[in-house]
This record gives sequence, C-alpha cells and structure tokens, in this order.
Amino acid sequence: MRLLTFRFLTVIIGLLISVNSAFAFFSDIPTSYPYYQEIKELSENGLLSETSTNEFRPNDPLTNADFYTLMLEYAHAPLAQKANLPFKDTSNAANYAPYLQTALNLGILKAQGSNPMFYPQKQITKSAALTALFQALGIGTSPFFDQSKFPFSDLDPNSEPAKVAQKAAELNILEPAPNSKFFKRDKKITRGELADYLYKIYQYKPTSVANVQIKYVVKEAPDNS
Repeated sequence: MRLLTFRFLTVIIGLLISVNSAFAFFSDIPTSYPYYQEIKELSENGLLSETSTNEFRPNDPLTNADFYTLMLEYAHAPLAQKANLPFKDTSNAANYAPYLQTALNLGILKAQGSNPMFYPQKQITKSAALTALFQALGIGTSPFFDQSKFPFSDLDPNSEPAKVAQKAAELNILEPAPNSKFFKRDKKITRGELADYLYKIYQYKPTSVANVQIKYVVKEAPDNS
C-alpha cells in the first residue's frame, strides 16, 4: 500500500513538473506563445519584473500606463520615491505613479498645457511606442537613409514616422508574415508585442559606425622677408 501511494505521488509530482515546464516566468506564457522565447530571455536577465499574480497578460492591450511601467522596468531606472503627478486623470497612489513620476523627472514624459491629461488606460499605437522607446533608450534614428530600399509599402519614406520605421526594420521589428511589408503605424499593440520590441532592442548591435575623417591643412606662413 505504501509503495502504491509513493508511486502515485511520484506520478502526480511528475505531471505537475511537466505542466509547469510548459510555462516559464509567468503562468500565462505557454511555450506555444509567439513571443515565448523573447519574454523568457528578458525575464531571465531581470528585464521584466515578476508580478504578484505571476501573470504577464501578453494579449492585453498595451495602455499608456503599462508602456512606461514596462519600459522603465526594462531600463532598471531607479524609481521616484514620491509621486506628485501633474495630470488631471492620474492618481499618485496608483501602481503606475512611481513610473510616471520617474519618466517626468527624466524628461521622457512631459505634461502639456494648463490642464494636462495622461489617459493612463488608453491603448498606445505602434508608432508612438517605438518613437518613445527609441528616444528614451538612446536608439538613434535618422532621416538620412536609402529611400529606394525602404521596406514598408504603407508609409511614405519622406514622412516624419519613416525614420522610426526604418530603425524598426534595422532592429528586425517587423509584422509577422505575410504582413512584413507593412509598418502599421496606427496599430494598437499588446503587452506581448512590446516585450518583443524590447527584446529586439536588447539584442540590437549596430552593424557599423560612420567614421568621419577631418583633414587639417597646414598653411605655411607667408615669407615677408
């Protein structure tokens, strides 16, 4: 009887281990999730914080509040100890408050107008998220690129967002096939998609650095003799 009980417990423990192994870091990220590997590596390197519920909610819409929280967690920015947010629609007691205050202190978030609004639950667009990420994390963009090789068919290469789209392509931040030729600037993204963007930034290594050579011409002083 004891032997059977032991074997039964061994089987149950084995099943629990096999079930848990299908998830990593967050209980709602199965190995079949498209960005499983990206979230796994970010988590293993301490670039995504654990939550009290052990859930990442990858398919949830990415809100403005979520965006600054996840970006500053990725950057390991020391958080403000006290929040005094200037926005009319935010709370200093909210979980996102230290992150917004830190973003304000760092100058990566600004309050506009006499009655500024933040819209913490508004879903952020792909273009807005990438623009803010590149600026905050020091990923340079430039309007000077080969427009004949611009990879997106739904964006004018002469437009202002084109430089962000070009940098996204360099980082391999692309829509899944068969939509990789579309940038989709106004697309509302998910928390999982932001994790993918952060992973691509984490992996990014510039392929080349432009070398500027300055030649000095030394002129001989005139001979006045």
